[in-house]
Amino acid sequence: MTIATPDAGRRRSIAAALALLLGALIAPAAEATLGRCQPCAGLTVTDPAAAAQLLAGGKPLAKDQVLYLRWRSRPGLDPLPGSTLWRDLAAAGITPWVAIELATPPPLLANAAALTAELEALAELARESPADTFFELRWPGGDETELDAGEAAFLIKRSAVAITGGNPDARVLFAPRSATIADLERLYAEEVAAYLDGVALAAETNLDGLAARLAELDPGSDLALIGLPAPDAVSEVLVEAARAAERGATIGLFAAAAPSAELMQTLLLIARELSGDVAIDPYSTATGAESWAFVRGDDLSLRVVVKRPPDQTGVNLEFSSGQLTSPALFDPATGEASPLFGGSRARSGYKLAIADTPAAFLLRLERAGVGDLAGVEGVEERVLVEGTRAMPVEEILRRLQAVEDAQARRLLTYSAVNTTSMRFQVGGSVQSIDATFRGAFFFR
Repeated sequence: MTIATPDAGRRRSIAAALALLLGALIAPAAEATLGRCQPCAGLTVTDPAAAAQLLAGGKPLAKDQVLYLRWRSRPGLDPLPGSTLWRDLAAAGITPWVAIELATPPPLLANAAALTAELEALAELARESPADTFFELRWPGGDETELDAGEAAFLIKRSAVAITGGNPDARVLFAPRSATIADLERLYAEEVAAYLDGVALAAETNLDGLAARLAELDPGSDLALIGLPAPDAVSEVLVEAARAAERGATIGLFAAAAPSAELMQTLLLIARELSGDVAIDPYSTATGAESWAFVRGDDLSLRVVVKRPPDQTGVNLEFSSGQLTSPALFDPATGEASPLFGGSRARSGYKLAIADTPAAFLLRLERAGVGDLAGVEGVEERVLVEGTRAMPVEEILRRLQAVEDAQARRLLTYSAVNTTSMRFQVGGSVQSIDATFRGAFFFR
């Protein structure tokens, strides 16, 4: 066994951090939130293992298709999920989302022992989790009406360092107890942007102006809505997910303690058809029914969520674009698309009549001759941006802290002072000389 001295440990920390930073600088920039999915959807459950079993044996999601499974965990109190759950989720292509319920009361510095124990348990959970796991930090922070931004920022930074030290590719979000524009401004004034990948808010939060302000405070960050109600009509999950995206959220997570197979299949349909290079398109929505259009960047085709008027059995839709063609209706149970034959071009655009539809459904519409449009390839080339990502100082510091934190949890270190006292006496003389040797003690 080798016991590292503090100086040696610090040299190894710096070397490891430099290697990590060099890899980040020469690699492409981290995947941006926008373009991962629109809307991103997921499900909050009480038993993730049971939910994972509902997905076992089915066709797994592709690498660029995103669906979250969220559950709550108390560091140090709840058992670790175990490799079986991680393996089942990975086999289905599901992204784990762990809502961490931190319990150390403020003031944090006065409760350092409890915080250290919680962070150790959190780091252990992060070490065993898959690379793409989302960690959502939840902290009551006492009984006061207004959360102390300084205390919350301290907890965020310490927790994020513990998480990313164990899992460098994990994403970290914070769930503030109160979420107004002023609350976010106070929190981000404490320089937490380098430690967070976004915020998680209650589904009923008023997002007017808040989503835009968050994008200014932390560009590219996630805004997740937690606790969207799972409607009785499973097909209307499509509508709730689309409304979340329209409000400015990048992620919408539904609440279902015991999800049905039908609900899971609808969420899988959202993941398969609304992931990748997809963005909400407010200019392509149809008249004739409440609808939300999403455009795919690879072929400019549309995925349209439609809510049928309650007093009708079918819908008559009209789109302003006359380039649409080949309509198809998705079956939420199978994910398969069936062609529709009620479409026609008109002077005003494209009309589509569908009889006997569910309360809500998902359409696919292709673009006529999009491959032959002049300049399509040139547009793609013109928007391609190449360059080196400039890493801010705050992110460099956070990465260094994560490396040192992870190393400190793995290495056993100590320092000591060796003191040796000796007495010298010459012959039979009563005179003696006392000498003390003192210095650092090293052990290998």
